[in-house]
Amino acid sequence: MSEKTEDNVLIVKYGEIAVRGNNRKFFIERLLRTIRKNLDDIGDFYVVKEQGRLIVEDRGGELDFDKVIPRILCIMGIIGVSPGVRVRNQELDNLKKVCAEHIRSIGADKYKTFKIETKRSNKSYPLESREVSAAVGEYILDEFPDFTVDVHNPELTVYIELRNDAYVYSELIKGLGGLPVGSSGKGIVMLSGGIDSPVSAFMMAKRGVEVEGVYFNSHIDGRKLFIGPEESMRIQSNLASTIAMAFDECAPAKADRKYIQNSVDRTYRWLERCKKEMARLNSLPDTVNPDQMLFGIDQGGVFNDIRIDHAKRISELDLDGYAVGGLAVGIAQRALDEGIAYTKTRQQFGRPVAKNQGLQFKMADMAIQIECARQLVSHAHKLYELGLPYGKEAAMAKCYAGDMAVQVTLDGIQLFGGYGYSREYPVEKLLRDAKIFQIFEGSNEIQRVVIANNILGKF
Repeated sequence: MSEKTEDNVLIVKYGEIAVRGNNRKFFIERLLRTIRKNLDDIGDFYVVKEQGRLIVEDRGGELDFDKVIPRILCIMGIIGVSPGVRVRNQELDNLKKVCAEHIRSIGADKYKTFKIETKRSNKSYPLESREVSAAVGEYILDEFPDFTVDVHNPELTVYIELRNDAYVYSELIKGLGGLPVGSSGKGIVMLSGGIDSPVSAFMMAKRGVEVEGVYFNSHIDGRKLFIGPEESMRIQSNLASTIAMAFDECAPAKADRKYIQNSVDRTYRWLERCKKEMARLNSLPDTVNPDQMLFGIDQGGVFNDIRIDHAKRISELDLDGYAVGGLAVGIAQRALDEGIAYTKTRQQFGRPVAKNQGLQFKMADMAIQIECARQLVSHAHKLYELGLPYGKEAAMAKCYAGDMAVQVTLDGIQLFGGYGYSREYPVEKLLRDAKIFQIFEGSNEIQRVVIANNILGKF
């Protein structure tokens, strides 16, 4: 190991393990082995326990935080990691200098307020924690004249931990928490097409269960795949689309009320995670489209009260937009597509009913209405993208798309005749789904008020 008096180290913190009883050593040893295993292929690292912390040091030279931190953050049992400096010379004057140099290294110009927070685990140290904090804080004020002390809400907190050695750091990068994988035995998880099984597997892993999975593979190349809210946002961020759609579950059409309610609740939790991840991605300096918008998606199956309640809940998240007009267009398009397919196969008097001129006229009118709605929605989006006023056009798109969806799905039922009312075919559900777009996110009556106020102006 290096003989330098200061070394860059990674301070690893574990939470729940610390409250364990006589078996605490077992959990810590399990965690140490996992860390060493995860780092084994990227360097020669020294990992050791020190008074409630695990310390990671590169035996071969300067610690590469960017390489090491991701390898550690994915380990269960770790609540966070802090890149910092180990100080062997704990004399107060030396601690002052190390803290000042640490602030310079992270960019002193980024902060205006600070505080020093000291934890004195080494009770033989001659000064109390508050005395160390006061002395170092006074030195920092002399070194950085633009700084001011704020003990309640500082922009920067510099931590000093006095243990066998001293440690100085200012950042805590949150980890997964829980217990080390393998400390609670093994379990088998079956991964299906839904999200429940991987989430359950993750929660089991957080409780220390070593999960052995049976996977469904990609039908394209056989790869094992997983996608969640965060992964969905990252993919869409990389695509740099103007609008990113929230990760949601589109429940089966015939799902019962209990399933739909659980699905909607899950979709809402995912939406909260999508919003958080999208905000993080948009803040990154290398993001392709830092102004990417996030749209929520209302769900609720065929239960209107659930849909309305979900619409109210997601609207409170103050997103950039919601899938309303565009979704209405999609429902109408589905009604037309189903009608076309049915009339081509349905025989009457020895020929497909699609040859009936009256039905052809109806399908042509349906196509015209769908395309008009699609263009209205597209036009409103374009105005928004250009930074131009779009309130009137958005109201028109929402109002027309909602009315159009109801009318087109009604016509879709007409194409099926009496069968259109049967659950054997999807068009009756499409009509029930379409009706909501005349009601929520501002009823169509409200949209007409918005449009009228825009075209009339003040008089």
